[in-house]
Amino acid sequence: MSNFKNLKEYFSDARKFVVPYYQRGYKWSLQKNIKRGDLHLSLLLRDFKTEFHNAVRDGKIIKNYEYYLQGITAKETTTTIELVDGQQRTTSLYILFCVLQNKGMKLQINLKDKFNYSVRDEANHVIQGFLKGICEGDENVQDIAALKKAWNICEDEINEIENIQLFADFLQENIKIIYIKLDENQDETKVFSMMNKDKAEMTQTDLIKSNLLREASRQLFGELNNNLNNEALEWQINQLRSKLATEWDDWRKWWENKQHITFCNSLELKMNSRDTEPNLAVLCRLFIRFNEGKINISENGLFEYFKEEIADKQDTIIEAVEVFKKLRLLQNILQEWFSNVSIHNYLGLLFKGCGLQKKEEKLLELIAKYIDKKDSFEGYLKSEYIKEILDETLKEDFIKSIVEHEDVYHDKYTIVARQLLRMNVMRTNKQNQKFDFSLYEEQSYNLPEDFIKGNKRSLEHIKPQKYSNITKLSIIELEKLNKLTNTVGNLVLVPSGLNSKLSNESFEKKKEILFEGIINSKTKNYGLWLHTLSIFGSHTQWLIKEIEKNAAEFKTEFDIFFK
Repeated sequence: MSNFKNLKEYFSDARKFVVPYYQRGYKWSLQKNIKRGDLHLSLLLRDFKTEFHNAVRDGKIIKNYEYYLQGITAKETTTTIELVDGQQRTTSLYILFCVLQNKGMKLQINLKDKFNYSVRDEANHVIQGFLKGICEGDENVQDIAALKKAWNICEDEINEIENIQLFADFLQENIKIIYIKLDENQDETKVFSMMNKDKAEMTQTDLIKSNLLREASRQLFGELNNNLNNEALEWQINQLRSKLATEWDDWRKWWENKQHITFCNSLELKMNSRDTEPNLAVLCRLFIRFNEGKINISENGLFEYFKEEIADKQDTIIEAVEVFKKLRLLQNILQEWFSNVSIHNYLGLLFKGCGLQKKEEKLLELIAKYIDKKDSFEGYLKSEYIKEILDETLKEDFIKSIVEHEDVYHDKYTIVARQLLRMNVMRTNKQNQKFDFSLYEEQSYNLPEDFIKGNKRSLEHIKPQKYSNITKLSIIELEKLNKLTNTVGNLVLVPSGLNSKLSNESFEKKKEILFEGIINSKTKNYGLWLHTLSIFGSHTQWLIKEIEKNAAEFKTEFDIFFK
């Protein structure tokens, strides 16, 4: 059902405008109209001023002058008008009227308690401040930055008008909208998606969220309707919607944190490079994989999958709430894994430092294991790492093949790199710090030409391959030293970003470059490579005795960890 309303009628409705949870934030003061080459809000205000100029004759508005805005689509309740389509226009108009009121203009509408910006609580606080002429808020939050800029744009545009009161009257009386009211049985989320298909489309995760909230309310209504009076029922439903919406938004914020998504990427929970979804879509895909093991769900199929899962199938179960519980379980597991230092570090070793092949299957297995036996999970991770490293080789044979080999650098490059990574990680773990696995890159060098081409090698010779005999070693000592060049005692793991700088420098020069890189780095956690630092920091020279001692310590650490 549709009808025409001027802005006075539209804003005089006693019910409160609500920007629902499934809507995107306010953007018209930041977003350009591509065809017209300027901000949406600036163009709207410019159009208003042009029409106002055309409508005024001898200081009065021409009788029956009308200017129409695009339609507003809404779903009504007894107390609210939910803005399904047209929230950008309505928010802009509301801010404009607040600015006019702050300038002392007389309005025929009551702006108090008129607007609820449910998309973001912080932004809603800013909007309520506009009623008092206050324009304050954290501009690092996009919605707030957009709202504050809208206020400033409105002020600037209005200041250019000679008769501001007449302009305010013109807006209220002569600007009209087509008001479209949805029927009670119409799905507002689908209507929103259809109406925005030529604009910035509603994402799959937006649709999932809105459908979860709507269906949870509907299913709860059916569950409680016979047991509660209407007032208590409405309170229950509003509490549930608010709780679920707040929780969902908290999850989304968590997934926007770079450290969190880097951690999840290491677990093969990766974003599609062409993905237009927020990072939270990764959690939705994980839900599908864990729920039924379906890994190859197309992006466009996310919403349809959840819609089916949310559908009310059993009279005794609120399906939407059950789906939300499963999502919450997965989200909590990831957050707990990230926050627990030991689990974080063991997961990094397992997924990035042992050549694990079937990572997706392993992740699902680990989630199930964590749910079943949370208290013993850390020990389980360690055992899985050891199993992957040894690959059915006896630990005695494994370590012997490294320590006694005269050229592990060329023949067992990856194997040694993984064990040196573990030694760095375990030292960091003892310091109760999370290791930065982004500075480690798995590499495999098997042929001579690989070593010639490789410029990002993570294994570094402590004593350079070409040794300058500045300490005047005897020929026998020099021969023995050179023979130890490619053994495990003369190798150290260097973080990505520093390896190429060390080249074939002397031990002293490498130490200088390494520590200078750590001190000067403001973005990379080089200082967490504690085994590497201890090698360079604890010695003033690096000769035969130091290499042999380091090899012995390598074996001792291996035996202790793999016992």
